[in-house]
This record gives sequence, C-alpha cells and structure tokens, in this order.
Amino acid sequence: MHRALLIPEVLLDICTHLKQIGQPSYAYAEKPLYRRSLAVLATTCKTFYEPAMDFLWADMNTLLPLLGCVTRLHPMIYPRAQMSWSRGIEPLSELESSQFLRHSGRVRSMYVPSDEEFHLLRAFPFETCLFPKLLSLSWVVIFTRYLHFFLSPRLRICYIAIVQPELPRDSIGTRCAALENLDIETMGVMALAPHLSETVRSCKALVRLQCPPLDSAAWKHLSTVPTLRNVAIRQENVSNPPSKLDTHELSLTTFLNITTLHFCYAPIADITAIIQHSEFLSL
Repeated sequence: MHRALLIPEVLLDICTHLKQIGQPSYAYAEKPLYRRSLAVLATTCKTFYEPAMDFLWADMNTLLPLLGCVTRLHPMIYPRAQMSWSRGIEPLSELESSQFLRHSGRVRSMYVPSDEEFHLLRAFPFETCLFPKLLSLSWVVIFTRYLHFFLSPRLRICYIAIVQPELPRDSIGTRCAALENLDIETMGVMALAPHLSETVRSCKALVRLQCPPLDSAAWKHLSTVPTLRNVAIRQENVSNPPSKLDTHELSLTTFLNITTLHFCYAPIADITAIIQHSEFLSL
C-alpha cells in the first residue's frame, strides 16, 4: 500500500469522494451506490475500515440497518423487510443489545419516520443514549416515549414533528446541553403552551428556534439566552387562535442579539404584547 494512503486526511478525502457518488438514473438498488462502495472499502484492509465505517453509518433514515446487525433479526430484514415485520418479535436480549450498539456510536444524523420497531429497544435502561455522537435528529413520530434514547449530549439540531404532553419529561435541553437549533411543529394539532414552554426553557444555548406560540415564562427565558439569533413563531392555520401569553406576567424584556423575528399565524394579541413589552436591540 502506498504510504500516502496512511495519511488520515487522504483517507477522509477518499471516503468523502465515495459518499458524493450519485446513483445512476438507470440503476435501482436497495442500497445506494455510495453505501455499497464504502462497504467494499471497509473490507479492503484495516487502514480503511474505521474511516469507511464512520462514513457508512453517519447518516441513518431508519433503524433497520442497526437492527440488521442483530443475528436473530438479520434474516427478517434482508434482503427486504416485510411490512410490520417486527410485530410480535421479542425485544433485544442483553447480547443482542451489544450487537445493536456495535455501530450506533458512529451515527451522526438520524431521521426517525416510524416507531414500529421501538418495542425492540425496551431492554435498554431509560438513561441509555443509543447514539452518543448524534449531531442532528429529525423526529417525525407522533409520540415521544422513546425520544430519550436519541438525545445525545452532542446534539446540535433537533426537529420534532408534534408537541406531546410527555415532551418535557425528556428534558431536551438538559440531555442536549449543546443544542443550537430547535424546530418544533404541531402537524395540525394545537400545541399545549405549558409543555412547549418547559421544553424551550430547558434549552440554554439556542441559536435558532422555530415553534408554536410560547407563554410568558418561555419568552422571559429566551431573553436570557445570549446565543439566540433567530426566532420564528409558527401557528397552525386556524382562525382566531387563542392567546398563549398572560400579559399580567409580562415585564419589559430586552433581547440583545436576536436579528430575525418571524410570526406566522400567531395570535395577534401575542404579537402585540411581545412587541410592546420587549426591546430587540439587534433586530
């Protein structure tokens, strides 16, 4: 092997190039071409194994590949998993849990579109973080019962599709102290201000926040977050949405560094109260 291939920067460039390979328009495969290429590279030699595996597992849009590492589940998932394949399947054992965790520490970005396989994770203790190096999480699942498994201390970006009553219990800001970008949608369901407020108030390092209308306590907390630059308040499109603010609890609040403030379908009374009781020195 050429000595240049032993240089870490060169190895990273090779893996980066492979990840940028697009799938030919005439070709169809269950596994994208770049993933197959990285898998082959990882088996070439020990030198390529670690960087290639890091790139291979970096971005996940389902739990299936990780569950496929479990010997008992592998034949159920490959070559192609059937609909509702995990229904009636027993949760992972202690040994199988270690097989699942074999590569979960390499995941950097996770998109969670379904909770169908979550019951397989019941054996893990509540405080377990299954993805300790996760930087970006998109949670497109109605319930947040298993969200705590995905809350990495390194998480920077978090998108949650709907506000649920159990959301504060997960303490997103407490578990993810480095969280910079929080995006919460309501998906047509009216958000409950106390639950949303508790979640927002747990975040101490936000740079960007997009969420449904907040209560007075949440706005007061945001004024103490020096890193905050961008706030977007978005309400589902309903006529005459109820106000979330208690104007009696509002006091003059100064926001030092917010440069962008956006309201969409928010209650008019809330918008008026915020503007009247706040100073935005960088807006």
